[in-house]
Amino acid sequence: MKRIIVSDVHMGAGRSFKEGYSGHVYDWLSEDEAHSFAAFLQLLINDNTVNEIILLGDIMDTWVCPVEEVPPTFDEIINAENNRDIVNNLKNLAAQEAKKLIYIPGNHDVTVTKEFLESNFRGIVFQAEYSTGSLLAQHGHEYTMFCAPDPKNDPENRLPLGYYISRVAATNAAKTGSNNSFRYYLDEFIGELSKSKTLINAIFDAIVKGSNLDDNTEIKMYSGSMRIKDVKNRYARLYKQWDANSHFVNAREALVAEINALSSVPWKLSSEKNYKIIIFGHTHDKYLGELPKYDADENTSLYANSGTWCDYREKGRKFTFIESEEKKEEDKHFVRLKSWENDNAKLLQEEAMTL
Repeated sequence: MKRIIVSDVHMGAGRSFKEGYSGHVYDWLSEDEAHSFAAFLQLLINDNTVNEIILLGDIMDTWVCPVEEVPPTFDEIINAENNRDIVNNLKNLAAQEAKKLIYIPGNHDVTVTKEFLESNFRGIVFQAEYSTGSLLAQHGHEYTMFCAPDPKNDPENRLPLGYYISRVAATNAAKTGSNNSFRYYLDEFIGELSKSKTLINAIFDAIVKGSNLDDNTEIKMYSGSMRIKDVKNRYARLYKQWDANSHFVNAREALVAEINALSSVPWKLSSEKNYKIIIFGHTHDKYLGELPKYDADENTSLYANSGTWCDYREKGRKFTFIESEEKKEEDKHFVRLKSWENDNAKLLQEEAMTL
């Protein structure tokens, strides 16, 4: 059994690439990156050794859109010219009987539906997560405070605060050309927190003010709009609500996981849920390694992160993915971190677990 796990492609509608657009590019997946991912999918189409391809979230992106624009629909994304080759290759993969193509939503495509995927990619399998034996694969946003689905504050769409943070950040990127991390807003955040604001509102206010927006800024939605101050009121109690909603990680862990690349979540899943191979996306940081052992009698566990396909241009990251292969004749489960360079897959690291 060989699986390919890939995440965080972030296909947008490509509006900022279109002729006549006058601002800075804000779409995360560039045209060159789209061509590279399409070439990778073509390799998978022709690879008869692969049994399953797992799309581990944020393959499409309806979050990265300036506040003054109505966000793109999934229909607009799959029909965008810059995504054409990716979409065609995904359709070909979904139609192959010898392979299974599995789609697991992340946070940037959290509202995609089983019906939409099945009607556009015949043969695709829609799942909330992937687990088999002691292997678990999830996008990872489920454990982070700003990106986990939020049925409490948004019962209809389950959009979390991170959705609105992404809209604000996309606005700043369109105006200035800068995609700033949270660390960029740290001084602003400390200033807002000193005004006795709730932790959540201090964080959101820092990002809003750092992007030169204000409380009355309107964020266009598919229907109507929301003002920044309405968003603040909606999510003001997020931190206190977290523990009451019985999440697997507590509020402090969820906030740390948001800032510190999921932090200790894989270890907690290993120790409390007995998973031995845990694979996430979400952070955009490729990784493969053993989890720390706090007891000499503990069995070895592996954590892998599939990385991303959309940060190559600005941050110099490699296109990466995870390969999982069970070889019963060797009694081994191999987990490999691979990159896609010059239209070829390259092994970066390999770890093995005894079956």
